[in-house]
Amino acid sequence: RDGSISIEKIGKVNVAGKKLSEAEQTIIQYIETAAFGVDAFVSLAKLRDVQVVMLGHIFSPGIFTLSGGSNILAALNVAGGITESGSYRKIEHRRNGELIQTIDLYDLMVFGKFNTSATLRSGDTILVAPSQMQIPVSGGVNYPALLEALPGGSAEDRITCCRLYNAGAA
Repeated sequence: RDGSISIEKIGKVNVAGKKLSEAEQTIIQYIETAAFGVDAFVSLAKLRDVQVVMLGHIFSPGIFTLSGGSNILAALNVAGGITESGSYRKIEHRRNGELIQTIDLYDLMVFGKFNTSATLRSGDTILVAPSQMQIPVSGGVNYPALLEALPGGSAEDRITCCRLYNAGAA
């Protein structure tokens, strides 16, 4: 719970706040320094659950318990998803009151890009902002939709978003 690992006959190694790969390197270096001639390896047997606060324009706001290593997509899923009035373009991930990242789900839905390395920790807050500007797209398109535009974006940005969303439209 204090972010350290006790290794019998070797000592205590502090890995608080480190990514798994960084913690692994720290542990291996510590063991190999403390025990001459030992080749160390690290494996993870179990992840601790995390509790995350979900707020804003989601179907079921509240505190949710997720498995360790979960990301924002998993949190949005257990909270029932984003409401019609919620933004897919501005989802804030906060830790200890500080903004960790702002997620634009259009990056995932349109371009297939998503940062899977940003995992959640206990006490994190996810806030789905209200949608700012919605543009109906229908007619000669493959997928009629109500798309969300970012405030201050140019008309060209909005048209590009619609084209990408409806790639292959006649």
